[in-house]
Amino acid sequence: RDDEIDELSRTFNDLFLRIKTDFDRERQFSSDVSHELNTPLTVISGQANLLLRWGKDNPEQLEKSLLAIKNESKSMHAIIGNLLQISRIESGRIKPVVKKVNIKELYERIADEFSSLFPKAGFEIVCETLLTLNTDSEMLHQVLTILVSNSLKFSQEECTVSFVAGSNPDGILLRVSDDGPGIAKKNLPYIFDRFYRGDEAHTRSAGGSGLGLSIARTLCSAMGARITAGNVKPHGAFFE
Repeated sequence: RDDEIDELSRTFNDLFLRIKTDFDRERQFSSDVSHELNTPLTVISGQANLLLRWGKDNPEQLEKSLLAIKNESKSMHAIIGNLLQISRIESGRIKPVVKKVNIKELYERIADEFSSLFPKAGFEIVCETLLTLNTDSEMLHQVLTILVSNSLKFSQEECTVSFVAGSNPDGILLRVSDDGPGIAKKNLPYIFDRFYRGDEAHTRSAGGSGLGLSIARTLCSAMGARITAGNVKPHGAFFE
C-alpha cells in the first residue's frame, strides 16, 4: 500500500542486497588471492623438491631453480605489496597531498623515465604549457606510470604513447593512448577488476599480476577523479 511498512521493507531489502554483494565480493576476492599466490608457491615448492632430490648436485640446474624461486618470490612480494597499497588507500590511511601540478611537466617526466628503459617506444605530448591541476602529484604519477607500462607491455615495447590534456566543462581531462593491439571488447567491462587478465598467458609471461589497473582506479577514486578505457581506430587503446 506504499505506506511506512512498504518503505521499511524496501529499505531492508536494499540493505540485505548490499550485504550480499559485499559478501560475494569478499568471497571472490579471497578466491582470487588464493589462486594468484598458489601459482608462485607451486613453482617454489616444485623447484625446492627438485633441488632436494638431485638438482643441488647439478650446477646448471641449481642456478636455474634458484633463479625460478627468486622470481616467484618477487612476484609474491609484488602481489602482497599491491594489495596492501589498495587496502591502505581504500581505508583512508593514505590520503592525497593536494598541490598545484603542471601537467605538461609531469607528462615529460614520465616520457623521460620510460624512454631510457624502452628505447624503441615513441612518446607524443599534446598539452598547454601552463595547464595545471590541483591534485596529489605522486598519486597521479603512479596512475600514469601504470597506464604507460600497460601500453608498452601489451604492445611489445614498440608502440607510440600519446599524452593529451585539456580543459572541459567537468574539469581537466587527461588522456593516455597508444597504437598497440587495443583491448578486446569482451574484456573492457572488467579490466579494472582485481586480478583480471584478458590474456592469461600473455600477462603472466610479462610479469603482470592483474592488479595495476585496479590500483590506478583506486588512486583515481582517492583523488576524486574517474578513469575509463576504450579503443581507438584503427587500433590501440586509451585511458582517460
